[in-house]
Amino acid sequence: MSHERRSEGEETGRLEPLVEFVRLVDGGRVLFWTILLAAGYMFITANSFSADARLFPRLTSGIVLLAGVAHICVERFDVAATVARVVSPDTRANVRDAQTTTADTSTGEETTASPASDRENAATADLDTMLVLAALITSYIIAGYLVGLFWITPLFVIAYMLYAGQSYLRTLLLTALMIGVAYGFFGIMNLDIMTGVL
Repeated sequence: MSHERRSEGEETGRLEPLVEFVRLVDGGRVLFWTILLAAGYMFITANSFSADARLFPRLTSGIVLLAGVAHICVERFDVAATVARVVSPDTRANVRDAQTTTADTSTGEETTASPASDRENAATADLDTMLVLAALITSYIIAGYLVGLFWITPLFVIAYMLYAGQSYLRTLLLTALMIGVAYGFFGIMNLDIMTGVL
């Protein structure tokens, strides 16, 4: 028995440096750079294909590379909070931002909400957002199947942006951008997203 415990202890001791290394590594950053390098490799090697065959890998890897560059710019220039407010509802941003203060009606003094209630409010806001987004995505898929994704895409974007409390200008700009992306898929990649089963 003591021999088994000793061997287990030695094995744990040998694995400890590896465990510490894994703890120190930022898995998200490693995955990000792996995807970015794979996209770059795909973009370059697609040049050896024929004109028709290289269209899809070039388009896909190009989108990934552009998104990666945008992510690096967001991190570098510290505008993550602004971007988060564009893609997330204000309720989530407000819950995550500063501490919530509530007015005590009996004394007229302001009391600071406890961290536990802050976490509870954040969890409730996240759950609400998840449910709304799940309902919107489900409706988008079903409606797209029925009448065609091209026509439903702008409606989906408008519905989500209005739920997120974004300005009309941002909503219009993002809707126009997504119509352009949908038309790109229809025209360049020859995907029939204009018609559904109806």
